[in-house]
Amino acid sequence: MNREDVKKYLRVDYNDDDELIEKFMNAANEELAASIDGYDKNVRSASQEIIICAMVMEMYDNRGLNGSNKGYSRMVRSMIDHEKYK
Repeated sequence: MNREDVKKYLRVDYNDDDELIEKFMNAANEELAASIDGYDKNVRSASQEIIICAMVMEMYDNRGLNGSNKGYSRMVRSMIDHEKYK
């Protein structure tokens, strides 16, 4: 999965935020690596790719919020937990 795939998920068709989206992708990969034993960003399941996209979307959509972010949505946390306990 590359930045263009994530941009399609985000419905972003311009390049102004490419660097920011890359940073969010890296942060999401780091979060999954810390949460899921044996996670390999080069060999992801379809579910893991959706989790990455959803995490990036939440980071992207909530980037202007100051201190009010309570973490990822229930859906994202549930998907991570499912991957964690497979």
